[in-house]
Amino acid sequence: MKHLLIYTCLVLAVISCLPPEEVEDTTTINYDLTSKEVKAIYELQDKQEVDSLLLLLQNKYATQRYWAASAFGSIKEKKAVDSLEVLLRDESEAVRIAAAYALGQIGEATSENALIAAFVQEDSTGAYNALNKTILEAVGKLASPSFLTYMSNVQTYQKSDTALLKGQALGIYRYMLRDITNLAATRRMLAIVTDEEYPESIRFIASNYLQRGKNLSLDTLRVDTTLAAAFRDATDKRIRMALAIALGKTKSEHALRNLMEQFNEEQDYRIRCNILRAFGNFDYAKVRDLVFTSLRDKNVHVARSAADFLIKNGISRDANGYRQIARDTTLIPKVRVGLLTAANKHLPNYFVDYKGRTNFALRQIFEQPGDVYNRADALRAMAYYPRMYNYIGQISQTTENPIIQTASMEALGIIARSDQFKPALGLGAKKATQEIGNYLLQGIQSKEPGTIAVASSVLRVPARDFKTVLADSLSILEKALAQLSLPKEIESYNALKKTIDYFQGKESEEPPTVAHNRPIDWALLEGAASATIKSVRGDITIDFLPSSAPASVANFIQLANEGFYDGKNFHRVVPNFVIQGGCPIGSGYGALDYTIRSELPPIYYHEEGYVGMASAGRHTEGTQFFITHSATPHLDGEYTIFAKVRDGMDVVHKIEVGDKIEQVKVN
Repeated sequence: MKHLLIYTCLVLAVISCLPPEEVEDTTTINYDLTSKEVKAIYELQDKQEVDSLLLLLQNKYATQRYWAASAFGSIKEKKAVDSLEVLLRDESEAVRIAAAYALGQIGEATSENALIAAFVQEDSTGAYNALNKTILEAVGKLASPSFLTYMSNVQTYQKSDTALLKGQALGIYRYMLRDITNLAATRRMLAIVTDEEYPESIRFIASNYLQRGKNLSLDTLRVDTTLAAAFRDATDKRIRMALAIALGKTKSEHALRNLMEQFNEEQDYRIRCNILRAFGNFDYAKVRDLVFTSLRDKNVHVARSAADFLIKNGISRDANGYRQIARDTTLIPKVRVGLLTAANKHLPNYFVDYKGRTNFALRQIFEQPGDVYNRADALRAMAYYPRMYNYIGQISQTTENPIIQTASMEALGIIARSDQFKPALGLGAKKATQEIGNYLLQGIQSKEPGTIAVASSVLRVPARDFKTVLADSLSILEKALAQLSLPKEIESYNALKKTIDYFQGKESEEPPTVAHNRPIDWALLEGAASATIKSVRGDITIDFLPSSAPASVANFIQLANEGFYDGKNFHRVVPNFVIQGGCPIGSGYGALDYTIRSELPPIYYHEEGYVGMASAGRHTEGTQFFITHSATPHLDGEYTIFAKVRDGMDVVHKIEVGDKIEQVKVN
């Protein structure tokens, strides 16, 4: 403790002695991350020296207060709340904005009154619009449900008041992400999205509220006509993507006709994917033929979305038909597996012959050499017939491929969670539970990070009561936990620790804080403005954002320079969402023996092509990154953005699961 106090004092002494570069007074803020003054504060953020940063919140120089406040937007430390609330009255508006954003990120409900009090009511010139916008958004992240009604009923903002309207819309949207909605909020967002006089940036937020919000009762509000018109007439593709889903929620015949008409005319595959998802709200028989036709769409994402529709919404009467269609070898392999998955899921258990043929076809795909990701999908598909548990369990014991190992645990998880578990297994259900539990235990002892993480989560499935069935296995779990290496296997560690707590009947503790273990190499940022990701589909050029995420940019550059990414896969592709790569083992659970910090300034995923860091929780980023197909505002403030695609979005849209990264070259 003595050494920590000495270190903190030295750091603060250095910072306080550094003359503010190019600053003549205490109110001017230095935004230059290349300056020694700002770097020193950012180093405190990276090392999470909370006590030092708290002291800087009281510094006489606005630069120190600003960057210290900004740091807590990424660290999300509750200890900073009181000091940040004081800064809501700071003489510098930039400091106030930074404090408001950080309070929203921390999300303590007690900050509601302080934020509301900091809102500048009398602002005829609009001088405080940026501050008020940030406050409204922050309130949406933490305030009580009662304030949502007040916020939603504000009608005084002019359509030209873009900042205030954006704050209101974002505030309502952030409430929704906390599963807090009400009729006033929904009516306000409907009014915005259906009025073309509102700026597109505001209508975009409103459309995403309607897309992602739960229990909005759009089917009872009789808004299908106005929503259909807005969907049809919108020129902003982001709005049309979101409204396709929202229109589906109305469940009306008028909505269905519009969606089907637009599907046939639409050129943007992303909107077509969302229309297919929206079809899940309607009578299966009415969309069936269009879905079947889409299985052969020339765009792989549309074809996959059609198969996904059948997995989620298929019916038993057509299930054997899915199997028969899957025999067509001209279909995309992943679509064929998707069809067999739908067949296995929806075929009644008493159709033993058809079930057997379906799983035989899946075994053929799995047992033949080829695309390992497609084979993994086939293994997971078998899980929709619980009687396949022994075959899947034996695969988990014999394979050495981490992708297949992880998939086998995921498959056992599907079986364990299935409501068909007892109907399918009958009197053998008790024995099956014991044997599945043993396979899971062996998976936890495998030392494969993905296998451990997934198996741990399956052991917590309440319906199977594994903690009773495997009551004598606690020592095995604890031994496996002790053998995990931190920080490299932090995701597996957290999952297994949660399972141990569950077996012991204890409340799960907060995940351990990962100690600082990867200093920022500032020299790597000098002169490195972009990188080219060379893939089998073509080149993707990204521009770095070092002022937003210097640690993440430096980390990516170092990995690229070392050739780390060369030959790695894009191991995850979700149609009209993201492509993800950079896993050392290809399963999505791999990492190197270090972590970097989350960097979460107010920069948003409101356009396509943002490059973000994948993580297993706050401050656990490392090698894995993703690129967005389209705007993804629900990721705002949660996942680091460190780059933006400049050229090659067409390539991003072509990437499929398993595609290779040939090289990443820093320009």
